[in-house]
Amino acid sequence: MSSLIQSSLRRRGVIWIFCLLVIAGNSAWVLQSMDTLVEAKTPVEHVQNRLRTSRVLLETLLEAESSLRGYLLTGDRRFLQPYHSALTTLQRVRGEVSRLMSDDPAHARRVPELDQAIDDKLAELDEKATLFSQGDRDAALMRVAEGHGRERMERVRRLMDDYRTAEQAILDMHFGRQAEAIRHAYLTFTISTAISVLLVVLVAWLIRNSARSSAQAEAELQSRNRALAEALDSTARQSAHSNALSELGRFLQSSRDMDEAMALLDHYLPQVFAIPAGALYLTAASRNQLRLACQWGDIPNDEFFEPGDCWGLRRGQPYTQPDAEAPTRCAHLHAPENAGSRCLPITAHGEVIGLISLHGRGHEYALSEEQLAQTLEQVALSIGNLQLRETLRQQSVRDALTGLSNRRYLEESLARECARAQRKNLTVAVFMIDVDHFKQFNDRHGHEAGDAVLRTVGRLLRDHARESDIAARYGGEEFTLVLPEADRDAALARAEMLRAAVENLELSFHGSALGTLTISIGVALYPRHGHSPTDLMRAADQALYVAKRNGRNRAHLAESGSPAIAA
Repeated sequence: MSSLIQSSLRRRGVIWIFCLLVIAGNSAWVLQSMDTLVEAKTPVEHVQNRLRTSRVLLETLLEAESSLRGYLLTGDRRFLQPYHSALTTLQRVRGEVSRLMSDDPAHARRVPELDQAIDDKLAELDEKATLFSQGDRDAALMRVAEGHGRERMERVRRLMDDYRTAEQAILDMHFGRQAEAIRHAYLTFTISTAISVLLVVLVAWLIRNSARSSAQAEAELQSRNRALAEALDSTARQSAHSNALSELGRFLQSSRDMDEAMALLDHYLPQVFAIPAGALYLTAASRNQLRLACQWGDIPNDEFFEPGDCWGLRRGQPYTQPDAEAPTRCAHLHAPENAGSRCLPITAHGEVIGLISLHGRGHEYALSEEQLAQTLEQVALSIGNLQLRETLRQQSVRDALTGLSNRRYLEESLARECARAQRKNLTVAVFMIDVDHFKQFNDRHGHEAGDAVLRTVGRLLRDHARESDIAARYGGEEFTLVLPEADRDAALARAEMLRAAVENLELSFHGSALGTLTISIGVALYPRHGHSPTDLMRAADQALYVAKRNGRNRAHLAESGSPAIAA
């Protein structure tokens, strides 16, 4: 028994030493943290940099003045090299000083005055150099003797002294704050050391008292070790989960579009939910269907299903699938492996935007209910914000009535296509399209029927446009179609095909036939009819005017010598 006690005491001695090492390490870490705090001189360095830059500005300006004076007095052109070098350095340093002063509201109002003073001084130096270079040395020296240069230099020096005085006051303030932070850090170290000493005393007392019962102490120690290991493991899992969730949120916020976001979700969802299989469904725009966005694991998932097929969506809360076949099993989950799966509705901005389906039984879920709810909320918020951003982006470039690109997007895209065509020596065709007699059509059938016709024409344009084409509503009943890499023959063939398609439309509104609709098309080609978007649009518009003047319901190619191009 004595040997057991001695062995237990030796083990406790090791534990004691370990605790001391932990405490010493903690103290060293605290001291290191405070040393790091002491070394944090960023604000001081920033102010010192501003002071140094302002000093360089004055020195450079003085060097330029001295070099020019030497040149004026001796005529030695070697003085011009340091003069011009100083001017070059001055422009760079001047810009840096202006930027640094503009960053501070207290100094920003002095920037124009400083710029004017420097400009005056540089103008005076340039005037002297010019007079001397033109052979009028006496006039140049007279300008030096007049003393205006000293006045202008004193003005610059006074402005910079005011700036440096203010910066020096800020530097003194930062020094004071730094000293206060150092005192606070050392106070923290002192308190931490006292707590560590108390902890040592407490641990020593516990070890001494626990020596009375070796078996009980050993069991208790083992129990605590297990609890500590479990706590560390749980902490590590929680940390990894939090990091993955936070990283997912940052990447989703920076993603360019929904496709990129879905790839990110496909990569991160298995990590943040810590489950071997699952799927993400997003609600379709029609609100009557959920479509598979991404999935992971080996369990198959339906490509789409209706909201009524999921008990979780119908009840508006997370739902766990029963183990046996039952009428309460979700219809969108078919495989036997889905028993115990969970359906988690995703809600953002007050509406259901999708569903996360996790495939696993109770013991396979590593997250607690609270963690699961927090994770679901974070994922839902990220997806909801992404969808909202995508909706706003679409609204900013789409015409609300026809769904085509709007005029702003058209102008940006046409400029981009013209630049690309110029680089690669390609052609671009531009159609300016106008619905014939649309005003009379509106007056005869009403504005609602007119809007329906515009939507129909917009849909037809989308159907006849290639993936690389740009179909846009230019305004009113006018549309524009941009066809990259289309030559004359291809453009005219496409225009005729489009015109015939519109003419063959069978239009009706509220059950009443609206009659035949025709369009007129003006066609312009890059670079034949213009080298800029403005020229192309003007040429296409002029061609459209000719098509309408010649009887409408036709396509007309712009003429290279048309007034529109010459304008």
